[in-house]
Amino acid sequence: MAYVKNDWQTGDIITADKLNHMEQGIADYQVGPKGEPGTPGADGAKGEPGTAATITVGTVTTGAAGSDATVTNAGTTSAAILNFAIPQGAKGDTGTAGAKGDPGAKGDPGLGVKSIALTTDASGKVTGGTLTLSDNSTSAITVTVAEA
Repeated sequence: MAYVKNDWQTGDIITADKLNHMEQGIADYQVGPKGEPGTPGADGAKGEPGTAATITVGTVTTGAAGSDATVTNAGTTSAAILNFAIPQGAKGDTGTAGAKGDPGAKGDPGLGVKSIALTTDASGKVTGGTLTLSDNSTSAITVTVAEA
């Protein structure tokens, strides 16, 4: 159905039917048969050379074993900062034993007993004493008697 234009007059009442009639006329006008493609336009002028992009390595981290390796750009498309996550590898087999190493240097001499002084009671039984080592440090000797 062809659109019929309405001549609006001052004081005319705008109704939903009249608005819908206008909307349908606009829609009908906008939808028509598809036309033939136009001819391509001429090529534009050559542009100026652009700024060269940069790529920088950001972080390299160890990812979880079995995960995929990832690379993310933390920068921009023209100043890329690439962060890598490389998964941890599986545990390898135990290696063969290495060759025997050379003997180590001789250690410092240890402490020796310099003297032992025992303490006795009136009956001559040993009740304790003092142990003196070669560096003159001392240690108490305690005597315990086991019950028979």
